[in-house]
This record gives sequence, C-alpha cells and structure tokens, in this order.
Amino acid sequence: MNTNKSVKIDILEANEEILGTSSHGLIMVAEFYRDEEIGAGFFDTLEAAYEHIRGYLNDEENEDC
Repeated sequence: MNTNKSVKIDILEANEEILGTSSHGLIMVAEFYRDEEIGAGFFDTLEAAYEHIRGYLNDEENEDC
C-alpha cells in the first residue's frame, strides 16, 4: 500500500451542490496524495465507496501520482 495516499469520506445532504453542481451520489470520497487533494468520486452506497477506496489505496502502479 502506498502510504503517501489518503482519502476523506463526506456524507452529503440530499441535493447538496459541490462546486456549483449537483452530485451523483450522497457519498463523496476525496483522494489525496502527499496531503494534496487530487480527485474525488461520488457513490450511492458505502460498499461502492469502500471498494473504490481499497482500489485507490492499494494501487501501487503509479507511485508518484
């Protein structure tokens, strides 16, 4: 596992807007590399969010991203 990577999970309010647009799911997973946010994804279930998180944290193919 790449220890430079981390995530933050936010549970959104119904109809909450992110960056001025509605999201496609109530769970937002923000991805960080070396404490800098590099992306985010939206999910309908915690199971789907956890699956994405496992994949992101365990992906060692791109150590520098």
